[in-house]
Amino acid sequence: MLLRQKVASSLLKQESCVFLRQSHIASSLDSVVTPSLIFYVTEVGGTVEQYGLISSIPYFSMILMMSFYGIWIDSNGNKYKTPYAASFAFGGLGSILYFLAELLPSGAWAVYTILLGRFITGLGAAGRTLAYSYVATAIPRDQQRTILTILSMSRSFGMLLGPLMNLFVVKIDSSISIFNYTMPLNPRNSAGLVLAAGELFLFILTSLLLQEPAPKEEKPLTEDGPTSKVGGKDLLVAVTHFDLLFPSFVMFTLICNFTLYQVALPPVASDLFRWTPLEISYLISIQAIVIFLGMCVAMYASIRGISDFTMIASGNCAFVLGGIATVTWWNRESTTILQFIMSIVIYHLHTLLWDLRIGQSSQDQFIVAQSWKIQSDYFSHSSIKLSR
Repeated sequence: MLLRQKVASSLLKQESCVFLRQSHIASSLDSVVTPSLIFYVTEVGGTVEQYGLISSIPYFSMILMMSFYGIWIDSNGNKYKTPYAASFAFGGLGSILYFLAELLPSGAWAVYTILLGRFITGLGAAGRTLAYSYVATAIPRDQQRTILTILSMSRSFGMLLGPLMNLFVVKIDSSISIFNYTMPLNPRNSAGLVLAAGELFLFILTSLLLQEPAPKEEKPLTEDGPTSKVGGKDLLVAVTHFDLLFPSFVMFTLICNFTLYQVALPPVASDLFRWTPLEISYLISIQAIVIFLGMCVAMYASIRGISDFTMIASGNCAFVLGGIATVTWWNRESTTILQFIMSIVIYHLHTLLWDLRIGQSSQDQFIVAQSWKIQSDYFSHSSIKLSR
C-alpha cells in the first residue's frame, strides 16, 4: 500500500511538471507575439481592423476545436499523447505560416496568410485545455484545486518571461537561405520561428514524460440503474441550469474584457507613447505581476475563509473603477505613462479578485458533471441536485 502511494505521488509530480512547463512556455510564447503583432500586420500592408480580426481568430478556432479534443479523448480510451501531438502539430504549422507571411507580396496575400496561421495556431492552442481534463480524470479530487491554481500561476510566470525573450527577438536582423532562396529574419516574423521551436519542445517534453491515465470507468450517479440516454431537451435543461449558466456567463464576460484589453494595449501604447514591441512587452509583464499577486491574494483569502460574495463584489468594483480610469485617462492630449499604467493595474484587480473564485466554483460544478452525457441523471431523479 505504501509503495502504491509513493508511485502515485511520483506520477503526480511528473504530470504536474509536464503541465506546468506547457502552461509556462505557452504563455511565454504568447507574450512574444502579442507586442509585435500590430507592427507585423501594418508592415505587410494590413489595417488596424485586420489586426483586430487576426487577434481574435485564434479564440474562434479554439472554440471550434475544444469539443473535438474532448470527443477524441472520450473515444480513444482516455489516451492523451496523440491528441497532444496533434495540437502541437497545429501550433507548429500555424507558426511557420506566420513566419512565411513576410515573404509574400504586401497586402491581402500576406495579411490573410497571417490570419490563416493564427487560425491554425488556435486549433493547436485548444489542446492546452486537455490539461484540465487530465487533472479531472487522473489527479485525486483533494489535490485538483491546488494543481489548477498552480497552473494558473505558472501562466503568469510565463508572461513575465516574455520581455526577456523579446530582448533576444528585437535584435534579430539577419536572413537564412534555403535552396538558393533567401528569407529575411526580423523582429516581427522571427516570432513565428520562436513559436514553432516552442511547440517542438513541448511535443518532445510531453511525449517523454506524460503518463497516460487509467481508462475511465463509466459509473452511474445513482443506484437505481444505469444512466439513461440523453436527449436534446435534457442537454438544454442542463446547460441553462443557473449553477452552470451563471459561472459560465461570468467567465465569458471576464475573458471577453480581458482579451479586449490585450488586443487594445499594443496599438494604444504605440499611438500614445510611440512604444516599440519591447516596451509593450514590459507592460504585459506588469499585467502578469498583478495577476500573479492576485492569485496569491485569492489563495490567502480562501484560507482565511473570506466569502465568494465578498471576493466577487470587490472584483466587480475594481472592474468598474478600471473602466472609468480607462475612459478618463486614455487620451492623446494629457495621458501620462503613470496614468496609463495605473488604469491597467486597477482594471486587472478585478481578475485577481474574482477570476480564481468563480473558476473554482464552476470547476467544482463541472467535476461533478464531467460530461454532458450524464446530465440526464440530474433531472431524472429529483433527489439529486446539480449544485454540490
